[in-house]
Amino acid sequence: MPKTKPKYYWDANIFIAWLKNEKRKAGEMQGLAEIVWMVERNQAVMVTSVVSKSEVLQSTLPLQVQKLFSQIFQRPNLVLVDFSDRIADLAGAIRDFYKQQGKKIKLGDAQHLATAIAYQVDEFHTFDEDDLIPLSGSVAGHRLIICKPKGTQGILFP
Repeated sequence: MPKTKPKYYWDANIFIAWLKNEKRKAGEMQGLAEIVWMVERNQAVMVTSVVSKSEVLQSTLPLQVQKLFSQIFQRPNLVLVDFSDRIADLAGAIRDFYKQQGKKIKLGDAQHLATAIAYQVDEFHTFDEDDLIPLSGSVAGHRLIICKPKGTQGILFP
């Protein structure tokens, strides 16, 4: 039986860090680069919401980089998920769940989390250490691993 490809969800801040080649803590950009390497070689599937696309294109990226970003969605193993009633309902349920616990979840974050849950990703990648990573494991009762992208293949980059 063939092993299924890992499925990763990328939050908008991951795309922005990649496109801007941000300087980050040791290992963070290497983990991100490894995921890109895997996706480029069709060894992994990347999932994101149209919400990510709008958030990235609202950032201060040069026009050429914005075009590059738009082109990556031509890849068959990069899934751009439309916002649907099902995802909207789940995002609302997530916000309600945490509101009852006295915690506020931003609308955009809830939409990202709902999309990742609906598409049953293996990991949700983000650099949001304050609001999202602490939710890892169980998001409003739904299993979801939330973490920074990390290298697992030990790929060496020049």
